[in-house]
Amino acid sequence: MSEPISLAIPGCDCLRVWRIRGAGQLPIIRTVTVAGTLRAALIRLAEQQNGSPRLPVALHGQPRSDGIHAHAFYLPEDRNGDGHIDHLAIFAPGGFCSASVRLLDGLQELRISRAGQFRLSVHPRPEILYPPSRAWLSTTPFLGPRHAWRSPGRVRRGREVTAQLRHELKRLRTASGQSLPAAEVCPVRPFGIPRASAFTLGSRFDKAPSHPVRGWFAVEFPRPVHGPLALGVGAHFGLGQLRPFLNAAACPL
Repeated sequence: MSEPISLAIPGCDCLRVWRIRGAGQLPIIRTVTVAGTLRAALIRLAEQQNGSPRLPVALHGQPRSDGIHAHAFYLPEDRNGDGHIDHLAIFAPGGFCSASVRLLDGLQELRISRAGQFRLSVHPRPEILYPPSRAWLSTTPFLGPRHAWRSPGRVRRGREVTAQLRHELKRLRTASGQSLPAAEVCPVRPFGIPRASAFTLGSRFDKAPSHPVRGWFAVEFPRPVHGPLALGVGAHFGLGQLRPFLNAAACPL
């Protein structure tokens, strides 16, 4: 098997995963809200620990000079497929600095509006949840970041949702700064999960397209890729997530 392609610096501390438990339930359509609440909790912790709400670059920052995107991805997940969020992940391709680690180690609970208080327990081996794979399937809908509507009901040529996903895949860089190899992309019809339009953006993405194109996809690379992987509008807050599909022969491509 070919050596897996990594989106993060090999060997660095770049991924944390928590199991989330509470009396309430968190529908997967609230992905963006939950991710924003997770980030806000870290801001409050930063103010308590350091006297300033400013997060370290690994958790909030700009691309680094070596091409690695330092901004973390906040990824709520439904791993048991019941339509509710049961895990939270934070992925920083450039790795967590010591200040980030102190904040992450202090995160033990989360209060989410209209849902209540939740306890967080750290997964001891988060890397096993994201094994390298050639095939990936959407777990939250991809939203195209480019304005697509020529007029209501008509999409501009080249701005279709599949074309926009291919464009976003081309923009991804590996840990060494290289482009990912060209992938096959196929729209899929999800079963037992909400429509893509049910996932709300709220007021966080004021520059997002007013009528974005949306879709669910299967993606297959010629070589295994080591994620996590999220693309498009809201990717840093849990939208556009893809999960490894280990049986590539059964992937719907």
